[in-house]
Amino acid sequence: VYEMPSEFTTALLQYRGVHSAPHRETNVYGASQLVQGSLYAMETALHEWLLDSRLRTADTAQAHLFFVPVYVSSLYLWPIHGASTAPLYGGRRHRGATRVQQATLMLRAAAEYVRSALPFWNASGGADHVWMLLHDEAPCFAPRELRPSLLLTHYGYDARRPLSWSSYADDDWLRSPAFYEEHVGPLAGPREGKREGRPAGGRPRGGAACFERGKDLVLPPWKPPSFWRAPLSDPGLAAPGRRRGTYLFFAGELGAKRLPGYSHDLRQRAEALFCDPREPRPRRDCLEHAAGCRSDLAPNCSLWRPGVRVVPHVRRGGYGAAL
Repeated sequence: VYEMPSEFTTALLQYRGVHSAPHRETNVYGASQLVQGSLYAMETALHEWLLDSRLRTADTAQAHLFFVPVYVSSLYLWPIHGASTAPLYGGRRHRGATRVQQATLMLRAAAEYVRSALPFWNASGGADHVWMLLHDEAPCFAPRELRPSLLLTHYGYDARRPLSWSSYADDDWLRSPAFYEEHVGPLAGPREGKREGRPAGGRPRGGAACFERGKDLVLPPWKPPSFWRAPLSDPGLAAPGRRRGTYLFFAGELGAKRLPGYSHDLRQRAEALFCDPREPRPRRDCLEHAAGCRSDLAPNCSLWRPGVRVVPHVRRGGYGAAL
């Protein structure tokens, strides 16, 4: 496990808050305790676990893998970049960079440190190095230097020509084709207009592959141990003879207070098929519903099996959905 310069890890912890919390916090009595944290809290949780793991070695000659901790998703993208008055990476040239572009530049800086300060990267070309890219579409805006490495992500999007599905402009990683081609990879698609893969006056047709099967891995989000006690202690929830009638189960934010078109309206339209959105509904325990799902889709209350996502795509006649 690399001990990275503080700008990539420990120095960022001073900016943690309610919506960018790691997996651990100190209570009013000064005691450290595990908490839910943010959606990207696995970034700090896995780092801590590896530091204390029996699999860890301090002898680089015995190491099979080299883990590179960078708190880019859990802290840098928010709140640090959102509160900064100037770009932390790229200087004047990237003064107008979006936050995912700043994340790309941060990861490039981390890769340059590993490459120049330590000999192990060059020995394998980075193929035995491990990075966590846990933000929504983080593998899609990872710099090209990281492509040979093993990427850990929540987003197993392995389309041949991936597109940006974010409705939040600051997270649109195809927003600047010139930046993408310089730092991330080639644009996908046939040569059209003046730029390869980009119709004249239009958006790119797609980027380089975000996720590579057989190399990269999808991780479930971090959950504290207390989250698992109820389902793991109730034998009835996982009974072999239990009839599973629910085809698919999802529990998450419907984006009522977010930008219009959040998730491209997919989850809102699905809800409208079964519920009147004007009727208030009480919050319910999700365990009973999740345990009723087919075992090949959602066998526990992490809600969806890691790697299973609904990705909308445009087709003639409107939106479709690929599972």
